[in-house]
Amino acid sequence: MAQMPTASMFMEVSRAWASMSRLKQHRAVATRFGKLAVRFEATVQVAAIHQWL
Repeated sequence: MAQMPTASMFMEVSRAWASMSRLKQHRAVATRFGKLAVRFEATVQVAAIHQWL
């Protein structure tokens, strides 16, 4: 039987959605121009670094 969702579970999911939303503000991440997984991962890392700075 599945566990009932707790407030901390909702907070974690919300944080993940917010993080992805911020990353998708970068056009290359939102539209995924790079067809290779390696390029996409690199694009996400650059966007994350940009957000962090």
